[in-house]
Amino acid sequence: MRSRKSRNSDHSIKRSCGRVVSLVDAIQPAYESALGKPGDLVGNVINANVAVEVEKLKSVDIISNAISAGSIAVVGAYYDLGTGQVTVTVPPS
Repeated sequence: MRSRKSRNSDHSIKRSCGRVVSLVDAIQPAYESALGKPGDLVGNVINANVAVEVEKLKSVDIISNAISAGSIAVVGAYYDLGTGQVTVTVPPS
């Protein structure tokens, strides 16, 4: 019989693997669009993922309506943990 700790560890590992899979699934479209582009693959995936997420936000009715009314703008950017710098990759349109 397996110990309770071992069973809990197995459950934690499965849960963690599920989280990794969901993260991979979420960035897959960005990864595919970045393949074959010149430059750094990781940087290209980051920029593509930001663009994908901006488009998702713009497709939400309340956000789309606010953009149309000129109340808000959606800007895509990423924060570099190493430098603390924020880089805008998708300017407001």
